[in-house]
Amino acid sequence: MPRTRLVTLLASCLLLAALSLAGQGPSDSRRRIPGQINGSVQFKGGAAVVNSVIVYLESEMGEIIQQTSLVGNARFRFEGLDRAPYVVRAKAPGYRDATYRVDLRLMPTASAVLTLYAEPENTPGAPAGLGSTEPTVTVGTLLVPESAQQEFAKGEEALNQNALPEALGHFEKAVEIYPQYYQAYLSLGTVYMDQAKWAEAEKALKRSLEINDKFAPGYTALGALYNRQGKPAEAQPLLERSVELEPQSWQAHFELAQTLLLENRTAEAEPHLGRAHELKPEFPLVHFLLGKISLAKGDLMTARTEFQHFLDVAPDHPLAAPVRQKVADIDRAPAAKP
Repeated sequence: MPRTRLVTLLASCLLLAALSLAGQGPSDSRRRIPGQINGSVQFKGGAAVVNSVIVYLESEMGEIIQQTSLVGNARFRFEGLDRAPYVVRAKAPGYRDATYRVDLRLMPTASAVLTLYAEPENTPGAPAGLGSTEPTVTVGTLLVPESAQQEFAKGEEALNQNALPEALGHFEKAVEIYPQYYQAYLSLGTVYMDQAKWAEAEKALKRSLEINDKFAPGYTALGALYNRQGKPAEAQPLLERSVELEPQSWQAHFELAQTLLLENRTAEAEPHLGRAHELKPEFPLVHFLLGKISLAKGDLMTARTEFQHFLDVAPDHPLAAPVRQKVADIDRAPAAKP
């Protein structure tokens, strides 16, 4: 496909999705960053190496939402989470369960370190009750003043109600109270993007990364901003850094794919679209772009399959009508018939 046509295609796509870090369509103008919990498990007493550790992510009601298996002192990550309270629970044979409570309502990212203590019979003389405590933490309470956290929470609540000016005011107050509040700067930047205030968005997102240069969502958001402005050369290093920091981030892979498509580097973009799909199968715009790429290659059947996946996942999406028309066009094309 000629570069000008591809840029035109992506312009419409970017307006609808490139900045949607929470996977929302344009009918929902808020940009609520998905939650993520990173953590590790450590051991006291017992075997030198523990080969079977299971970490559960549970709701407050005890429902298991995600789980992962680890070997030894490995790290874990749960992502794509609703902004809600959770319990992280670790289990290993010969050890007492450890739990850690995390509240993602105030900030999108959390860290949890769980310590598993060997059962008394496995560690002679071990005092009773070790590992039975369940520390309750609200992410950032050790550093961020409570008043700043409250403003941040009010901003998130305003976003839930699509009240962008109100949300903006609360986020601005949060960073005024605590100037190192990099998560609030991220939210500030995404609200500014919703309002097409590019300079203000860029300033807020850059400030977020100045405070924390390992904050992957900040790189993703700033790269998305440059994508929307048609500046792939500026977006690419930021998004590559985001993928490096958080290789399991579907948003980073998706944004990087769009950057590469804007540069007409389709072959390099496809693996990132594929990875985004693996990590977020229900995200419809991956299928939309894969369909467009297949169409440009003349692979009508693959294009139709991808477009149909898009319609199955997002039948009410603003792009659904033109995609249905494209499917109908393919069905009428002689090459598409058996």
